[in-house]
This record gives sequence, structure tokens and C-alpha cells, in this order.
Amino acid sequence: GMHLIDGADLVIMQLRFRELPDADMKHLVDYVNSGKPLTGIRTSTHAFAYRQDSTSPYRDWSWDRNGGFGSNVLGETWVAHHGRHGAEATRGVVDGNNAAHPVLRGVEDVFGTTDVYAIRELPDDSVVLLRGAILTGMSPSDKPVEDARNNPMHPIAWLRMRPMPNGPPQRIFVSTMGAANDWSSEDLRRLLANATLWQLGESTSIPEDGLEAPIIGHWNPTPFGFGTARTGFRVDEIYAGHPPPDDASPPPPSTK
Repeated sequence: GMHLIDGADLVIMQLRFRELPDADMKHLVDYVNSGKPLTGIRTSTHAFAYRQDSTSPYRDWSWDRNGGFGSNVLGETWVAHHGRHGAEATRGVVDGNNAAHPVLRGVEDVFGTTDVYAIRELPDDSVVLLRGAILTGMSPSDKPVEDARNNPMHPIAWLRMRPMPNGPPQRIFVSTMGAANDWSSEDLRRLLANATLWQLGESTSIPEDGLEAPIIGHWNPTPFGFGTARTGFRVDEIYAGHPPPDDASPPPPSTK
């Protein structure tokens, strides 16, 4: 279904270490090169990983080829876990230099169980929205660690006005938060919603207290990690268009 993005107004990516068939990849490359808005969520900084002997015309998008897509488009590739993975959660801290940006309206309380990603240096055209405080544990009430990793705090959400050769700058939003549990944070969802309007050139439509960002329907995310996904699970088969109440227990796996 990659052809469906050809006419999209905005593409939101959440990929990790992929090597797509060239025919599929071309749709995404053409979209990115068109200069239309693009959002990259968490592992999308290292969205592509091509074999070293690849002959694909898109092999230079690989994360390990001079930073590939992540560095050249989003602003950074995979570097390292800055916080301890699975042990030190993240508290989003508004960057004081950009607190008045419309994308940050209503964004005050951002917490996620994923760790802060290491960021070396963002392009000069970047606007840092949130920085990540590494916490001492995995609870929202845990305090920031008192060591050099939080001084300075690394960016966890930023915007880019990426220069394009034949048109206006490309509006990019990146968040290195965004595993399933992270989206339980209402203000992280609000940040994404606000950013979407900014990317579409509709910043004036963002209310002073930000867009509403409720959870709609059933929400019971699995924790991040290998082997943690629910297998054989098809929402459309189980719910048939009628999601259960918020307090419902997780549905059983599909028998199909």
C-alpha cells in the first residue's frame, strides 16, 4: 500500500531498520523529495538498514551510511541509548528558548517509559521543543538523575525547516519518544496533534491551550521490547467496529 502516500498531505513514519523493495521505497523517497511535511517517530531516526552489498538506488538512506535518512532528513540518526534502556524513563522538559512556539501550546506534562536517545548535534535550522530528563526509575514520580547525562539534557522533540532545492522549506517534526506506552501521555499526543497543524501551515488553528488529544476507543498498549507483541491479533475481527469500554480487559488473540 505504499502507493497510497503519493497524494498524502503529511506522512507520519514509525519504522526501524527496514530494507523495503525498491518499488515500495520509491513512493516514500519521491514523497520526501517533494518537500511535503514529514513526521518521524522514535526509531525512524534509523528507519532504514541496507546490506553492505546492496545495489539498491536507495542504499544511501541506510542509517549507517553517513547517517543516511535520519541525519540528512530528520536531523539525527541512531547514536545510542542516553538513558538506561528499560530502567530509566523520560520526563519531557520544555525548551525555554522556544516555549512560546504554537506547537507547545498546552504541552506541560510529558512522561514516557522509553529512555532518552543520545543526540550529537541537530542541524542549524532545528527548533528544539522538548528536552529529555533521564529519570531514576520508570515511574512518573521518579526524580531526574543527578549526573552529567542531564547536563545538558538531550533533545527529544524538535522541528525542522529543511531547505529544499526547488521550493519552500520542508516542515519536519521529530519525536524520539513514541513507543506504545509513551502515547498514554496526553500531552505527548497533544504535541503530535499541534505539530500536525503547524506542518500543514495551520498554526493559527492551534488553541491557546493546545488541541484536544483524547484516547478514542480501546487502549491497552504492550510494553516495548522484543517478543512483547500480541500475536495473531486483529482488531477488526474482534471488535467489528464496536470498541469495548475503556475499562475492558484485553481481548483474546484471533483464532484465525
